[in-house]
This record gives sequence, C-alpha cells and structure tokens, in this order.
Amino acid sequence: EDVSFEKYNSTKDWTLSEGNGLKTVYAKFRSAQGGTIIYSGQITLTGQSTDAKDEVVEIINDNSNCPLTKEQAYKTTINKSVYYITTNCTKRAFQRSDIYFSYFTSWKDVNLTDSKTLNLIPNDNLGFMPWGPKYDPKYGALVKTVTDPKVYLLLNNNKYWITNETTFNQLNYNWNWIEDIDQRLLEKYTTKEEITDTTTHPNYTLIKYENDPKVYRLEPDTTNPEQQVKRHIPNETEFNKLNFRFDRVVTVPDSEVYSEGENLES
Repeated sequence: EDVSFEKYNSTKDWTLSEGNGLKTVYAKFRSAQGGTIIYSGQITLTGQSTDAKDEVVEIINDNSNCPLTKEQAYKTTINKSVYYITTNCTKRAFQRSDIYFSYFTSWKDVNLTDSKTLNLIPNDNLGFMPWGPKYDPKYGALVKTVTDPKVYLLLNNNKYWITNETTFNQLNYNWNWIEDIDQRLLEKYTTKEEITDTTTHPNYTLIKYENDPKVYRLEPDTTNPEQQVKRHIPNETEFNKLNFRFDRVVTVPDSEVYSEGENLES
C-alpha cells in the first residue's frame, strides 16, 4: 500500500467513504525505537443524502450469513493464496507457512471454494495474520493482540501487562521484540500483576549485564520470597533445554543488583 508515517499529532482528519453507516478507521503508530501499534475506532456517519450501498458489507454485518465458515482457511483452484476467514467475516492472506501452521496442523485443513464466493468476503483492513493459537512464543516473549495495544510479558504460563511506554523503556525492553498474536493464544496465559516498578525486573525474567556474557534468571529467594536472587544458567545446552530464547534476554545496568542463587539447570 502507498502509505507513509506522519509526524505525531493529537488530531487527524479522516476522509470516510460515502453514505450513512458504520465506518472503521485504523491508525498505525510507530515509536522512536521502531515498535508499532495499531489502533482502530468506529464512527457512525450520519447526515448524508444516501446510505452506504454495499451488498458485501450488508452480508458481513450479519455474521450468521457469512458465505464461508469463520476461523477456517480457504483457497480457490485457480489461485495458490490461502486465506483465513476472520470472526468478522473478512479475509486475510497467509504470507508464510509457519504462521499458517500456528493455526492449523496440516495443509489438508485448507478448504476449496470458488472465486465468486471468496470475492464476496472483503479483505481485512489489518492486512496480515498474527501468530495463531498453536504458536509457541517460548519463554520471555513480549506480545500484544491486533485489537488491543496492551503489551504483555510472558513468563512460564503467566502474562504480565507492562502498563506504559516509560516503564517499557526503562526496563530495557526492545520494541522490535513485540509479536502480534491471536487473542486465543493470549487467553491461554494466566493474568498476573501489572509491571510498574522500573527499579527491578519481575521474577523469572532472563537478564544479563553489559560486557558480561553470563545469563541469569531472576527468582524469589527461597528463604525470603519478598527478595529476589539471580540464578546463573551455566551453558548454552542448559539454556536450550529450558526452552529459553537468547533474543529475549534483557540487558540490565550494573546498578540493578541481585544476590547470587544456585545455578539453574534443567
């Protein structure tokens, strides 16, 4: 698409499609660090001389009459592209096979349809597929859904909301780490406390210090759960056995001091 980023402004003029009716607008924000978040909002346009005349939209607004089964994959016999039908009865194309397999287990799960039926379903404004409910983001991932800008840190089977951009930056997280995921995947994780403290990192975070290759995991002190200790992961073999990600290790300042605990091994 022929689009570009503009300098941030608190207001923005929108040109809506003609006709009375419900309109959805989208805005993609980019931080100075390169991270992006998509916001959407709906506007009911009134006062026009005519109503919006779009038979496809009329079909879509009645979700029970979606021409194809929602949350399923489809293709035609004359096109190799595979599309996902969303819960709003729009379609998004799978751009990569690994994302497809985060939704389905086999190519046999792709249904065949004719071009006429597939074309009844409009392209989704999002334009891409987030990771699906079968995706394993592994330990220490940063994620958000495409319908909510909240960013969560995933540790073990828990999710922690990082409440604002200042906290995110001061804890040395990287905006490029954020992955878009399906809401169903996020719901698999138990909601834990919000991350607001910028002086320490949450328990079970993977950390390292600048100019020091050692990687640690923060854990509660077994003798005093109110305190934290850092447990050294002795080698790459143990790191991989624990299903950790090297690209999700947070570099912390030397001023962030933790007591030494026992080595962490699988």
